Amino acid sequence: MSYADASAKNNSAQSILNAVRRSYPVTRLELSEMTELSIPSVSRILSRLFEEGYLEEVSSTSGGLGRKTKLITLKDRCVLTAGTEYDGESLKVSIIDEKGRIVTFKTYDTKRLEKEPRAVCEIIYDKIRNLFHDEKINIERLFGIGISLPGIINNESGEVMFSAQLGWKNVKLQSIMEEVSGINCVIDNDIKSAAYAEYNKGVAKNSKISVLLYFGTGLGSAVIIDGNVLRGVTNSAGELGHITQDISGILCTCGKIGCMQTNIAKKFILEEAGKFSDVKTVGELLDVSRAGEKWAERIVNRFVTYAALAVDTAVCAYNPDTVIFCGDLINDTPELYDEICKVYYNNYICEYLRDTFEIKQSTFEGNASIVGIGMLAAEKFFKTV
Repeated sequence: MSYADASAKNNSAQSILNAVRRSYPVTRLELSEMTELSIPSVSRILSRLFEEGYLEEVSSTSGGLGRKTKLITLKDRCVLTAGTEYDGESLKVSIIDEKGRIVTFKTYDTKRLEKEPRAVCEIIYDKIRNLFHDEKINIERLFGIGISLPGIINNESGEVMFSAQLGWKNVKLQSIMEEVSGINCVIDNDIKSAAYAEYNKGVAKNSKISVLLYFGTGLGSAVIIDGNVLRGVTNSAGELGHITQDISGILCTCGKIGCMQTNIAKKFILEEAGKFSDVKTVGELLDVSRAGEKWAERIVNRFVTYAALAVDTAVCAYNPDTVIFCGDLINDTPELYDEICKVYYNNYICEYLRDTFEIKQSTFEGNASIVGIGMLAAEKFFKTV
């Protein structure tokens, strides 16, 4: 067989796999139509993929006639990846199956652990192995590791270009993890990973243009257009949190003055509250605000206002059909979701855009980035089949 023939054969197998992954369960005829391969070619490739353990055939009863239709689907746990999220203070480690489902996950406090990149990779891989051991799953079923983290990430070269939160600059994290584990790795920005999950498995499914807004340690955002993450030249497209909003504002962690996220991030909200009280969480701040303390009301109202302005910026900039809220501030204090929506719709929406999009809350309960990066690790593996 020539190199060209082998390449064409592999491309055809990948086309079949990708079609099944997008639309399972499917018939042979549907696969033929989706891939533009003949039914005999589809059947021949399926035989190989059945034998290698990636796909399986199941029966379904046709309506009315009682006849069985053969459907093709992904075989359970044929490919497992580790989806992880690291932000310096905590590490989330998960096992993700071939359908983008969380098999299991654990969260670890890493505030007191080593922050040097190789040490972090060693910790991550150790936690992954422990998770597979605890679940009694053979580690040989692990086909890829994904690491999502805050900052400007070159997802193609696997390099952390800059992460203020981690204090890292020009770190070749993907290569380090592959050296530590011996397993293929992908890395990406945490919010872009979450957006990928939302489009494929979440509330942005079938959306043409969606914007994900993260409210928590910062203001993160990502854009998905026709199923593809908008990345820009340096994978930093959609960084609304670092748009300068107040030239007389406070210093942001990125080094600029008056970034949009300085009026929204949890850290800055609690620093303001700390001038009046020893509240430790935004939930406690909301309790004080509801009790009628004016200083607390003003801090909360200012956060809600600037969060609504962030929505306005995203809607005017990208004209999406879907805007998704996620992050600690939304997950831990869900009443803020309603308040932000109310203030935005009452005060800041462009009237000609009012009925052109929906605002939705993520249903991943804070786990979108581990699902997304796990799926991206699987995507990398399936390209080699």
